[in-house]
Amino acid sequence: MRVAGLDLAASPSRCSGYVSLTLRGRREGALLTAKCLGSDKEIINEVLREEVAVVAIDAPIAPEPVMRDVDRRMISLGYRVFPPTFSHMRELTRRGWGLYYTLRSMGVTAIETHPRSALLSGGYKDPYEAATAMGVRVGARLTGKDLEDALVAALVAAAYVWGVAERVWGSDGVIYLLPKYEKLAT
Repeated sequence: MRVAGLDLAASPSRCSGYVSLTLRGRREGALLTAKCLGSDKEIINEVLREEVAVVAIDAPIAPEPVMRDVDRRMISLGYRVFPPTFSHMRELTRRGWGLYYTLRSMGVTAIETHPRSALLSGGYKDPYEAATAMGVRVGARLTGKDLEDALVAALVAAAYVWGVAERVWGSDGVIYLLPKYEKLAT
């Protein structure tokens, strides 16, 4: 099975980090692809070409850029998320919703994540420590924050598939995060 993480940029002219993983059984996987993508069409085509089953998107998944209950819940737990009402987040929210809606209509499961919070929730210092704990081989370090955040998002997608992802629930959404190492050992 293949999963992916997308560090979505608000503008198609900027790098949206994309990382896909091949999963082999429970808690075993390897990096498949790491690249920058631009347009929504390019992102959708890559997901479909690679036959990705689950995509974790680093962007608010909401039909409108409003402060959500799930954002308030994240903030109350100490996670530093930018609410969709911030100026640069409005465009990102609209783009994220469009991709979410399109991917779901094509049979791809799309979930929301926040990489910085995901690392914090799991107690990992960086994406590579998280990957090692989850049994995912990455190889060489990825170049740039966009790709590293996409790697964390892809790890969240893997945790979702394996049934070990942490969830922060709100009345209007769920944000998926990484599990602590101890939870992986069970």
